[in-house]
Amino acid sequence: MRFLVGALGLSLCAALALPAAARADSFSLLQADVAVDVQQDGSLGVSERLEVAFSGDFHFGYRDIPLREGESLVEPSVAERGVAFRRGSQTSLEPESP
Repeated sequence: MRFLVGALGLSLCAALALPAAARADSFSLLQADVAVDVQQDGSLGVSERLEVAFSGDFHFGYRDIPLREGESLVEPSVAERGVAFRRGSQTSLEPESP
């Protein structure tokens, strides 16, 4: 019995000493769908749908869209669960109000 209590106490101390590991923030990309349509003028219409699962304390996210020389991004839009985000919002990599 004394060994069991000692082992339980040691396990509890180890769990308390490593609380960050128990609360680790993580995310998983569950699904990614991309559709590309060639327009009459030769430009591309691209639609991307990402499904991501978050676990932990997240305050913001971002998505880089790399462009090569001569490419441009025209009329981008972002929506979450059917609700579009406003254009002109702060885009720095810092937490903010939605």
